[in-house]
Amino acid sequence: MDYDTYISLKIIITGDTNVGKSTIFKRIQNKEINMYKEPSTIGMDFARMDYIIDDKRIKVHLWDTAGQEKYQCIIRSYFREICGVILMFDVSKTKSFNNLKKWLDLIVEEKRCKHDHQILLFGNKNDLPNVINSIELNNFIKEHNMIYHEISSSNNNLEEIFKAFVSNIIQNGNIMDCKGVKDISDENKRVTLLMKETKNQYCCFN
Repeated sequence: MDYDTYISLKIIITGDTNVGKSTIFKRIQNKEINMYKEPSTIGMDFARMDYIIDDKRIKVHLWDTAGQEKYQCIIRSYFREICGVILMFDVSKTKSFNNLKKWLDLIVEEKRCKHDHQILLFGNKNDLPNVINSIELNNFIKEHNMIYHEISSSNNNLEEIFKAFVSNIIQNGNIMDCKGVKDISDENKRVTLLMKETKNQYCCFN
């Protein structure tokens, strides 16, 4: 089946170091993970995923960013021209929750769009004791209009949660005004046509 609409989205994962970003990054892709500990991301990591949502072909560029202070000057440029954010904290570490405001401020500083971006907030490691004040958490979610899920690396539905987040992004009526979204329909048509022409050329020699 041919789909006339083909768009790319840029989404980032951010938050403090050791909150589980790299593990969740792999689980979203349905990749195998190290059951003991995933190594901390050095700078950036990248993945591409393709979906069909609402009769549109979606190419998602997902960036996993390092949480260490020393990498902030590198990663902040990747916060530009995005259309969505996965923000993460560790429910067993109060500091990682308190630092969410710092990450939000950084995202706002680098934002190149006039509108706010959709945010998916993950409270990770819910298999550990939760030390986060629920009232503060709920107020934070409401204040910043976030989608929130408490998760762990053992969650089986992270792909579904992520795909629902992508669907939520593209349902925005002004989606094509976002600098983190690109219409690549024409580019895909040119590639498809080139592939057909190349195939026909080879067929002539059969």
